[in-house]
Amino acid sequence: MAAPTPDTQGQRRRGPLIPETFLGLDVPTQRFYVLSFGAVLQALKVFDALAASLSSHFSVETVRSVRFYYWKWALVDGAFIFLLPRLRLPRLSYTSLASCLQYFLILSLNILLFGNWTFLSLGRLSGIWGPDVEYELDASGHKVRLESLLGASSYLQGQHTVLLSPINTVKLNPYANPFCLSGPSDSVLIPIIFNNTRPAHLKYNHTLPSGASKIVDISTKSLVQPAQAHLDEDDDEDTPRDHSQYTSLQKTESLAYLKVARPGVLRIVDAGDARIRVGDVRIAVCPRAEIVVDSAIPSYFCQGQKSEVSIKVVGMGPLSLVYYRESKGKRERFVMDGIEGSIPGTYDEQEVTIPLTLKHTSLGDHVYSLDSITDGMNNFVSLSSKYSLTVLRRSSFSFRDCQGGSPASLLVSPDAFAELRIVGNGLDGLDGPWNLIVRHEETKKEEELTVRPETRVASLHARLPGTYTITKVSGQYCSGDIMSPDTCPVVLKPPPYANITWSPIHECSGDTGVTASLLLHGQPPFELSYTTRHNTKAARVQKQTFSSARGEITLQPEESGHYEYSFTKISDANYKNVPFDSPEKITQTVRPLAVAHFVHPTPNTAGRNSGIQVNSCEGSSVNIGIDLKGTPPWNVEVQIVGPKTVKLLPFKGLQKERESLNIQIPSSIDKEGGTFQVDLVSVEDAQGCRRSLSVPGVSVNVRRVKPTVKFYGTPTEREITILENEQAILPLRLTGDGPWHVQYRQPSTSSKHTARLTNPNDVLRVSQAGEYELLDVRDAHCPGTVVKQGSKYQVHWVSRPSATLVQASGVIPMAQKDTFRKEPICSGLEDHVELDIHGRPPFQFKYKTTRQGSLSETSTFNSIQTRARFQLQTSNPGRYVYEFEQLGDALYPLTAIAHGSHSSKILRFEQDVLGRPSARFRNSERLTYCLNDAFVPTHDAPSDGTIVLTGIPPFFLELSLMNLGSGEVRKERVQLLEQEWKMSIPDFIFSTGGPHRITIDSVADDSGCSQADMDAESQTLWIDVAETAAIVPFDRRQDFCVGELLQFQLEGTPPWKITYDVDLIEYTAVAKTPQFNRRATTPGLFSIRSVAHQKNMCKTLVTGLNVAIHSLPSAQVSHGKRYLENIQEGDQAEIVFTLNGTPPFTFTYQRTALGPTDSKSPLKVLESHTVSGVTSHVYSIFSAQEGTWTVTFVADKYCRYPPSTPADPALERT
Repeated sequence: MAAPTPDTQGQRRRGPLIPETFLGLDVPTQRFYVLSFGAVLQALKVFDALAASLSSHFSVETVRSVRFYYWKWALVDGAFIFLLPRLRLPRLSYTSLASCLQYFLILSLNILLFGNWTFLSLGRLSGIWGPDVEYELDASGHKVRLESLLGASSYLQGQHTVLLSPINTVKLNPYANPFCLSGPSDSVLIPIIFNNTRPAHLKYNHTLPSGASKIVDISTKSLVQPAQAHLDEDDDEDTPRDHSQYTSLQKTESLAYLKVARPGVLRIVDAGDARIRVGDVRIAVCPRAEIVVDSAIPSYFCQGQKSEVSIKVVGMGPLSLVYYRESKGKRERFVMDGIEGSIPGTYDEQEVTIPLTLKHTSLGDHVYSLDSITDGMNNFVSLSSKYSLTVLRRSSFSFRDCQGGSPASLLVSPDAFAELRIVGNGLDGLDGPWNLIVRHEETKKEEELTVRPETRVASLHARLPGTYTITKVSGQYCSGDIMSPDTCPVVLKPPPYANITWSPIHECSGDTGVTASLLLHGQPPFELSYTTRHNTKAARVQKQTFSSARGEITLQPEESGHYEYSFTKISDANYKNVPFDSPEKITQTVRPLAVAHFVHPTPNTAGRNSGIQVNSCEGSSVNIGIDLKGTPPWNVEVQIVGPKTVKLLPFKGLQKERESLNIQIPSSIDKEGGTFQVDLVSVEDAQGCRRSLSVPGVSVNVRRVKPTVKFYGTPTEREITILENEQAILPLRLTGDGPWHVQYRQPSTSSKHTARLTNPNDVLRVSQAGEYELLDVRDAHCPGTVVKQGSKYQVHWVSRPSATLVQASGVIPMAQKDTFRKEPICSGLEDHVELDIHGRPPFQFKYKTTRQGSLSETSTFNSIQTRARFQLQTSNPGRYVYEFEQLGDALYPLTAIAHGSHSSKILRFEQDVLGRPSARFRNSERLTYCLNDAFVPTHDAPSDGTIVLTGIPPFFLELSLMNLGSGEVRKERVQLLEQEWKMSIPDFIFSTGGPHRITIDSVADDSGCSQADMDAESQTLWIDVAETAAIVPFDRRQDFCVGELLQFQLEGTPPWKITYDVDLIEYTAVAKTPQFNRRATTPGLFSIRSVAHQKNMCKTLVTGLNVAIHSLPSAQVSHGKRYLENIQEGDQAEIVFTLNGTPPFTFTYQRTALGPTDSKSPLKVLESHTVSGVTSHVYSIFSAQEGTWTVTFVADKYCRYPPSTPADPALERT
């Protein structure tokens, strides 16, 4: 900048424009602020220059933006420079000449910034005053700008603006809610929305389910208002409605309700001057369901029983039912879907009865309750139908503390009786009281007993000896079981007595005491009371207990003298203190040798002072071991004490210290069984000293009643039916002494099994179906027998569900069992098979689908019908194998099968889905042939011209060979056996040059399926037939538009000389590159006449390379003017489009939102439509919506505006 001039005297006197007293701003501070402001302006200018230079392309808009920046900163810089001296700041107050020089310098800087300069180049200054664009050559060879051709705004003109006034409408049930009537007295409220109106009357058509219809005329005053609707529905708790969706009404809308009490279809037919929005409302009868139970079916069931109930469902199908089962605090949910009657898909009300089998295996109370039902119109109804039942445990009774081995005792007394206790096991109090019948076998007299639930024990006073048997047990609802022991023997017990034999104790030299040998009669244990008197002393009373019938008391006093011994009383297990009829006495005046005792058969089980017991199951004798001490040989006397007899047996000459004595069983016991006692009486050694013995004897238990086993129940009760893989419990009745070993045979096998049982009422647990047979039994002592009448028990299985294919659905059986083949089908066609299912619905299949070459997929398929339709997969070709692996029903659900071992395949069938044949070119590379060449593969491009086929050979291929120059088309039909074919048609000769097009017209294979849809581009291949020098157009079109680029490809060696004419005016051009381009600027006919190869002066006449250039079409809305039209809501406005060009036309119009006309931001586009096939020059549309209608695109038969984006100018430049 120029240096400031010296301040004049006047300026010094006047001072700066802003006083220094203002905010304390002195001159240096003001000067700093002004210069900083100028620096900020220059920084903003540089920012705008960088924004303009970084634009991605140089367009007209960019040029206009640069021009705007230039003039903007010219004004801003001028204002700053010329206003700066007005501030009168020292060193910044310039003269007018200096300010002008400064301004011209800053303008030069602006030209450098906004003049389209580039780095290290000078550029052009014309960008400031006009757009800087590329020039191209037109058809006549003159330079032309594309913007001058296409930038005119005369192609799309005019607009039509529509303003909309409100419309009056009436809409019935605007949100399409479902409605249903639950009963004759029920009614529904159907919403009606009024918009900008409330007519005085409404007419609606009501079509009843019978088909009859009537027109109902009502006053709108009789409609139910929203407030009243809430009150009405509060009173009706069964049909509450959700009105929340009606709370967001527009200001012009109002709501009312139409009350309807009959089912049918409603439609409003007249609403005065309001427009009716068409919509039908279907009112159905609400679906309903209930559990139907036969009145003969009780509410109490015994465990293991089954019962049948049914669910009656009424409504419009398909119906969905939800019900629950509650037991022991556990609630299970069940859903039945797809419930329909015999005519599916109808709107009529249907009634369906669903059978339901209940198996009562779990004890306690069970409640089956219906929760809800939904019909085909989505009407949801809550249900309250319930069915309650109770499953009771079966009662069982047996004698307590009484069985064959331990009978009840009856004493000899007029008032005596034996109390027999019968006890219940596992009783259910709801089944009581229970009735028992007990029979006295000897007199056949029966007595009935009642057992109360609070006691659960019955007492029977038996006054007669004999056997008492429980013959029947029954509760209020269930028959009971008789457990073992079911018999109780009662025996008469006589009073005890004793036979006493006195023997002095003589030690070979004198008496040392006395031995009283006792033979006791009665029920052990025995207790004897006796007295001992020494000389004149008082008698001393003593007692001794004996556990067997033989006893001995040895009295060896320590003092000498006169002794008197006397037995006074005897007691046993039944009687106490029975006096002797005549006291047994002995007196003795007192003045030790061989030893013997019995051996216990099982060592270490009993001591020598305890009794020994031996069991005998068969044979007339029993062997008993004896141990001897002293000098052999020994002589032993053994006493056998039977029920009524006593026998003394001598055994002489015993040599061993342990001998076995063979004892004959008394005949009375050998026949019927019983117990007898074997006692050692005396032993004599070799010296002749004989010694009486009092050692524990042997009690021999002779068993002649063998243990038995049988299945419990009558012949009809010895059968049970179970599900597969469940355990069946077979009840047994055993006699004898446990434990028992029972041998039985399994069904259909010869193998035998042995079970160890410990309870006389034990059970066998089995899982196989068939007949089980008992073979043998053995208790703790003896082998036994099987009761023939109860030796067998039958176990049955409930049949599993099964399914078969319906032959009518096109399946063919194969050699393998349950394997079928479905007829082949083409891909994309629908196919199915039908299944006949046997079992208890609902059914559920688990199946596996395997497609050839892919992994298997496992899915489930549900059905409640006994005939089901199974949809097949046909979308993709291949072989599909369907394997139905598991089938479940109500008794065998899939969840139970999945945890079991049963997983056999039910059905297997397969189907071939045939693929549709297709043919395509491997690639789209253009083939090149010379004139007069045969159409055979060339060695230069071995991979070109290959057709890839898919399908089943042989293939039948139809081709079209078209010469675009002559329009000649040749058809060829080829039969191929391979899936790839390199095109070879030797008899076809390229007689003319230019482009040829090969199109695959059709392909067929051996499957008979129609061909697949293919991309047209993959079925077309281009062939260029070239001469020595040739010109080929890039675009094969015959028609071009003004503004489009005509592009040609030259073949040969450059340079080329091209001769062409435009509307019969001939031009010549020289091209040094293989591209020859001309911009079409005016309509007319452009023709290429010849092309010459300048290197060898070869010239080729070109015929038929003619291009017609057409003018661009234009479109006008409202004849090119801005037209404003105001209509009422419900009316329509006509928008007229005027089209100029060659029909048919295609144009795009849009509707934008209303807004200010001077708005710089684009208005929102509300809708856009494209109309094609218009043959007239005038086209009208009608619209009832508001907005501004304009045309954004127009195309006629040949051209379009705006044109498509031109190619890269670098390619278009000549």
